[in-house]
Amino acid sequence: DAVRAAADAHGVTPAQVVLRWHFQLGSVPIPKATSVEHQYNNGDIFEFELSDAEVTEVLFACKARIVDLKNDQRFRYIKYDE
Repeated sequence: DAVRAAADAHGVTPAQVVLRWHFQLGSVPIPKATSVEHQYNNGDIFEFELSDAEVTEVLFACKARIVDLKNDQRFRYIKYDE
């Protein structure tokens, strides 16, 4: 699994890989954490960076869907300053 492989390569948790992946793509994830330790881990994503290959592998492994908020009609109510 690409997420686990990236986590092992960087010595972080799979959740941190996914949060870093979102950060590098410029999206804003909203993680849930019920413990203080998980909250800390969720914020500790700036000590490593995923390679372009890892970003792509996670994208395809998760079958992620990136939404274009400006052009996707489902989000037409969001106003943007141009």
